[in-house]
Amino acid sequence: MSTESKSIARTLLIVDDERDIRDILKDSLAPICNHIFTAGDGLEALSIIETNPTICAILSDIRMPHMDGLELLSHIRSNFNPIPFVVLTAFGDVKSYQQAIRLNATDFLEKPIVPDEIQKVMEKAVQYGIEILKLDRALDEMLADLKTSIQNTEELKRAKRTVTLMRVENSIYLKNETQKRRSS
Repeated sequence: MSTESKSIARTLLIVDDERDIRDILKDSLAPICNHIFTAGDGLEALSIIETNPTICAILSDIRMPHMDGLELLSHIRSNFNPIPFVVLTAFGDVKSYQQAIRLNATDFLEKPIVPDEIQKVMEKAVQYGIEILKLDRALDEMLADLKTSIQNTEELKRAKRTVTLMRVENSIYLKNETQKRRSS
C-alpha cells in the first residue's frame, strides 16, 4: 500500500504541569487536531510518545517537575524522529530561549496564552509533523522493498550455486559413465 493512501491523524501532545493550562490548550487546539494527548510532566510525555509513534507535534511548558520541557526536548531530539516541538513558558528568559533554539525547538511561545497565535503556530507544527511522518513511512516502505530485493538476490545466488553444483555433479557423473563404457 502506498504511503499516500494511509492517512495520518492530526495528533498533538500537550505537556504542562498545570491541569487548567492543559485543559485550556486542549480546548483551544481541538479545532485543528483529530486527537490530543496531555501529560503533566516530561516523564509522562515520554511514556505517551513511546506508545504513540504517530504524534505529529508537541507543545510543552518548560518548568515542570520530574523532567522539564527542555530535558524532554533534548531526549526527544536524541531518541525519536524530529517531532516538531513548540516551547511554551511563562518565564521568557533569554537563557531558556537560547537552549530551546540549540535543541532545535520549532518555536518558542510565552504565556499568557493567545488562542489564535497558538492555533496558528501549532497548525504549522502539526502539518510539518505530518510531512515528517509521511517521509518516515516512505522510508520504511523503501527499506522493506530493499530487504526484499536483497533477500531475492541472496535466493538467486543460492539458486545459481545449486545450478553450478548440479552442472559439476552432472559433468562428473557423465565423465564416470563415459569411463565405465570405455572400460567395458
